[in-house]
Amino acid sequence: MADLNPLFDFTQGAIGYRLRQNRGWNEQLVKALKISRSEPGTVIDCTAGLGRDMFILASLGCQVLAFERNPIIFEQLQLALEKASETPDFSQAAQRIKLYFGTAADYQSGISEPIWAVYCDPMFPEREKSAAVKKEAAFLHQTVGEDADADQLLESGLKFNPKRVVIKRSKNAPFLLELPPHHQIKSDRVRFDIYYPQNMNR
Repeated sequence: MADLNPLFDFTQGAIGYRLRQNRGWNEQLVKALKISRSEPGTVIDCTAGLGRDMFILASLGCQVLAFERNPIIFEQLQLALEKASETPDFSQAAQRIKLYFGTAADYQSGISEPIWAVYCDPMFPEREKSAAVKKEAAFLHQTVGEDADADQLLESGLKFNPKRVVIKRSKNAPFLLELPPHHQIKSDRVRFDIYYPQNMNR
């Protein structure tokens, strides 16, 4: 088995510090997903990637079903979860994560619990000033490439009939399925497109 790439280590560096300080409630993602402090619920992460978003959500009490179809990324996430589960400050969050190899659509028929939200962060070209972020983005693009089938992520997410589907996009990227969201949360660099399945005719 491969060694753990430091990019995936939830227990170290900036991500480890943020998690130890319990700063997840300030994340735009958490606001977009509208995670409840009293009943965090179950969230599907369709694009686990480096795993940081899934771990932030788990640290806030969410049960997370995370999916990753790239075998190299999947192996690194397994190693990261194993290390986190053996680290006292992170073990409880690690136990709230179920990691699946493949896509959410592959497992849809076997998921019966109510889903609060579905989150998708498809790969997209991105300009960053931070050297650290450039390194992370370069690794993912080299390993995964771009998600040419990103539209299918939204289609799949809606089929789980959650309270909301949240899609992370670059600021000027087109809407998935050319479908305008019901709501958005924006920053200078990215936006979160929010869809409410109960308000859609499908």
